[in-house]
Amino acid sequence: MGSNVQQVDFANRKLLPDKPGGHVADLENGFLRLANQIQDALCKVELSGREFRVLNSIIRLTYGWSKKEDRITNSLIADTTDLSVKHSSEAVNNLAERQILTMRRIGQTRYIGINTDLEKWAYKKPVAAVTIPKKGIPKPSPKTGITIPRIRGHHPRKRGTPKTFFQIQINN
Repeated sequence: MGSNVQQVDFANRKLLPDKPGGHVADLENGFLRLANQIQDALCKVELSGREFRVLNSIIRLTYGWSKKEDRITNSLIADTTDLSVKHSSEAVNNLAERQILTMRRIGQTRYIGINTDLEKWAYKKPVAAVTIPKKGIPKPSPKTGITIPRIRGHHPRKRGTPKTFFQIQINN
């Protein structure tokens, strides 16, 4: 059913033509059927921004075409999400590790779909292993005996010429 609204350019006294599709979402332009349980699970799962965009892209590329899974390349996901191929690939792998996506290969072809067994989903983000560097006094260089700071912007102030600076360091 079309709209009865017309746009008018009052300054030039003419009607503006209707733009097909426009910026208004309409079921006549297509829709996808998605199980309510999957939509409820999507509301609860913790995702990064990239993972969210990639997951929505895969839902659109599968359920949008009434398929449970399909051959979807990383470059296609990158095109639909405006992410780089590398970032879309990383997000797909993360979602597959968390068992939100299913992936299977037949030869060189990869099929991706949404895992409908929602109990297998890892709803919480995995905790990243962080290594904390040991804090302490930096050790002097064995060649010069000068302590080099590890943090940028915290270099010792040099006074005098380089020769006098090194002589002071060596004599002290």
